[in-house]
Amino acid sequence: RPPLLPQWELLDYCAAEGVAVQAHTPLGAPGGMGKAHRSRLLDHPTVARVASEAAMAPAQVLLGWSLRHGVAVAPKCSSAPHAADCLAAARRASDLTPAHMRALDEMSGQGRPLRVVNPSFMRCIPESRQAHHF
Repeated sequence: RPPLLPQWELLDYCAAEGVAVQAHTPLGAPGGMGKAHRSRLLDHPTVARVASEAAMAPAQVLLGWSLRHGVAVAPKCSSAPHAADCLAAARRASDLTPAHMRALDEMSGQGRPLRVVNPSFMRCIPESRQAHHF
């Protein structure tokens, strides 16, 4: 659940029904189709600006954004330094100002919604409908 595909309606529905939401691979998939999209997330100008202003890594900004929206995150932590970065994102999520959150929220309006993980069960759904499928 990155800022390029926030799925606000789904979050509203889950909140109303008391359903917890978890972002699986919140930074995009590390290989295949997700690799290019992962770079688009981490290198996105808005993410880079917020990261610079908040003195955070781009991945920490993206994880913090999800956490601030009440979404649990499950990033891959393949090394001790990576795990430390992920934990720092949780501790530093509150460092994202309302202006930072607004800028990240508005990323979804900057073009076509982008699904950063395309699981195998989604491949049978036409691409034009994938952004709206949950």
